[in-house]
This record gives sequence, structure tokens and C-alpha cells, in this order.
Amino acid sequence: KNPVSSEAGFCLYISFCFNMVKLILHPNKIFIETLSSGVDFLGWVNFFDHRIVRKITKLRAFRNIKKGSSDYATISSYFGFLKHGNTHKVKENILDRICRAKV
Repeated sequence: KNPVSSEAGFCLYISFCFNMVKLILHPNKIFIETLSSGVDFLGWVNFFDHRIVRKITKLRAFRNIKKGSSDYATISSYFGFLKHGNTHKVKENILDRICRAKV
């Protein structure tokens, strides 16, 4: 990749935002990452060919199950959320935690 072309592209983007949309970007609040690190959106980290659950979302689910709020509706809600991504191991982990909590 040519860093000059990406810099020029960013400058064009800033120019468009400022001149056409009248949008001003805060210099300390904008950051640019590579697409290979994924795009964080609605509890998921989206990659070009798959999506995984954001770490804090997964930990919050585990914490809620551990506290005892693992009724049928809660678990169904988690599984409904998890069916939209690559989450087979997460589902197995949740089922293991539920089985351990019941014993």
C-alpha cells in the first residue's frame, strides 16, 4: 500500500465532509484502523468473511449466567443473538456454564 495515496484519500474525505456536508471532525476522536482488525458494530466485530461476538458482550452474557439470571427467556435471547455469527464455541461454553450452575 502506498501511504501517500491513503493520506491523499483521507484528505479528500476530510475536504468532502467539511465543504459538502458542513461536518467538522474532532481531531482527537477520529481514528483509522485497517479492515483486517474488523469493524465493531452492535456487539459484533465484523470481518469481510465472518463475524464474531465482541469480547465485552460475551463476558457480560457469561457474568449474567453466573449470577443466576439464566432463565429460559434469557438463554433463548442469547442464542437468538448468537445465531447471527460464528459462535459455535461460545454456545458450547454457555451450555457448559448452565449445566455447571444447575449441579
